[in-house]
Amino acid sequence: MPRRVQDIVPNTHRSIREIPVERRSAPSRVPAPKRRPNEEVGEIEELDADKKSPVRIRRILVDPPTPSRRPPSKSLRLILATLGIIILVTGAGFVASEYFSRATFTIVPKTVPVTVDGTYVIPYAPAGASSTSLTYELITMEDTVSTVVPASGSQNVSTKAQGRMTIYNNYGTSPQQLVAGTRLANSSGKIYRLTSSISVPGRSSNGNPGSLTVTVVADQPGQTYNVTQSQVTDNFKIVAYKGTPRYDGFYAKLASDISGGFEGIRKTVSESTKASTTASLKISLTESLLERTKEAVPEGFVMYDSAFIMEFSDTTIGGEDESTAQMTLSGSINAVILRREALASRLAGNSAVSGFGKFAYVAPGMNELNFTITNLKDFSPERKNSIVARIKGDFKVEGDIPADEIKLKLAGVPLAQTQEILREYAPVIASGSGELIPPWAKVPDDPKRIFIEVERPGS
Repeated sequence: MPRRVQDIVPNTHRSIREIPVERRSAPSRVPAPKRRPNEEVGEIEELDADKKSPVRIRRILVDPPTPSRRPPSKSLRLILATLGIIILVTGAGFVASEYFSRATFTIVPKTVPVTVDGTYVIPYAPAGASSTSLTYELITMEDTVSTVVPASGSQNVSTKAQGRMTIYNNYGTSPQQLVAGTRLANSSGKIYRLTSSISVPGRSSNGNPGSLTVTVVADQPGQTYNVTQSQVTDNFKIVAYKGTPRYDGFYAKLASDISGGFEGIRKTVSESTKASTTASLKISLTESLLERTKEAVPEGFVMYDSAFIMEFSDTTIGGEDESTAQMTLSGSINAVILRREALASRLAGNSAVSGFGKFAYVAPGMNELNFTITNLKDFSPERKNSIVARIKGDFKVEGDIPADEIKLKLAGVPLAQTQEILREYAPVIASGSGELIPPWAKVPDDPKRIFIEVERPGS
């Protein structure tokens, strides 16, 4: 109930009953305003200024307004979205860098320039010899070429077949001298003779028989002495040794077909045609055999264009056409090959190559040296005597970078540790640098994404 306040009654000795009551019309009701949240409403009555009628006063108590939650503005939403995208892209980029990163290392190998101008004596060593000194080996190949030329007539011809055999000495460790004309025969009974005197090396210290490839010619003319390697299955023996211990200690095998034997009427060609055609066939056969020999050079060896000897058979003339003749020429090549590492060490000197330590080295430019056999007239592939070579030119001895091995060691390490790893290869590396993409990544774990680029000075 509202609290009411009233003045004190004056001292007129009147009772309350004597006070007249003024009849006033009831005020019209005014609808109360709606209460707002947290609104406290109270009413008091006070006398108006003339103290005749009370005045109703409404006092409204309202709590402080609560801040309203407004939706974020467009600029704030844009900033938040941009930050989200940046975080997402950065995270995706970091994850992708771990799977798609790559590393490139540029390495400069150690290089020693060499200038050579001298004469060197090089002995022979059989294939597979383990000697580290400079020696030579031989690659032997044979081939036949032919062409058709105009025939000038016919004549009675008698020629002997010839070819090549390899003679083996399993009798002792001393070399064995055999003179020209020494006879060799197999179970067929046909005899072939050496065309020159030879010395067959003795048995080696590891028990392998000494061997020498030589040219032989049939004892008699005729086609019956023509044989192929596939037709002969047994060994040839030296007829003069029959009945002695040497007979079993020496034997020979065909190293080529034996051909050219003929007896009868054969077409003829003019001497000028024969001479020019033979010269052309020799050039063609030499080029063909030289190309094949270069392709057959084993890895780790070098062969020079001038370091070979060609041997040719006599030109044969045949054919069935009346107006033409077929000229055929057989030949063989004996090419000198040298072990590359031994040659580089001999030419550059041991002090130059010892700096590479346990690592391998290569010799770029060594193939272009001027190499000439000065004793070519005295050199014999059958005797396998030492060659005297004049060598002149410039090349380099260069550390061989083991790229695959380095990749495995670099895989997965931080860039800061790569220099320490590369220092292990200091004997063959002059300098090196690395680059990572992206720059914050480490070296990839997968060696396939690691690239080694060898940068040679002056290249």
